Amino acid sequence: MRASLLTLLLVVVALVPNQQVVAQSPEMPEPLAIVVDADGKPMVQVISITSNETTSTVMVGVLFDFDGELDFFNVDLELGHFDNGPSQVVFFSGDNCTGDLFVNGPQQVHAALQLQTRHVIDGPDSGSGVYRVFRTTGQPPVSVLIESRWNIALSVCEDTSPTQLEKNPAEEILPNPLEGFHGPTTANPDRVLAVRGGTRLP
Repeated sequence: MRASLLTLLLVVVALVPNQQVVAQSPEMPEPLAIVVDADGKPMVQVISITSNETTSTVMVGVLFDFDGELDFFNVDLELGHFDNGPSQVVFFSGDNCTGDLFVNGPQQVHAALQLQTRHVIDGPDSGSGVYRVFRTTGQPPVSVLIESRWNIALSVCEDTSPTQLEKNPAEEILPNPLEGFHGPTTANPDRVLAVRGGTRLP
């Protein structure tokens, strides 16, 4: 069953136009489930939907393609957050979130992917609803003195006591591959992400 899912997943990925984000085209076939942003624009392909009976929550798994690099995320539709592993934080070598960037390295977060690069999606911004995307630029982790960090869950910069940590060098992807997409904001918390389509999954 897992082999057939992987085969279908790879076929879907191969058939989707080569763009910065897999589901960024309005031409995407509607029978395939997609996540749309707060404006209703097709944002990314859904590859799994699972429910947790204990917490009564639904987990939506999506697959982004950033410059030919695939990465799997779970999305919280109400908050608009994209999560692909522990520590959704961007670390900085200077205070006030300045200096060199670092993140935790890639992990195998989905059975179909062997990740060489980890991406971290920041956002939505509490004021504008926009997203930013970061990626690792090197492996293995290096020892670095960290003085501040951007807490993605809270959308705030946090200064810390200088601490030596093992982190992977990273960079912000520019131009922004999620330019033009929006999530909920403090002023408009009801403008949430949603799943559209879904008569079949890859």
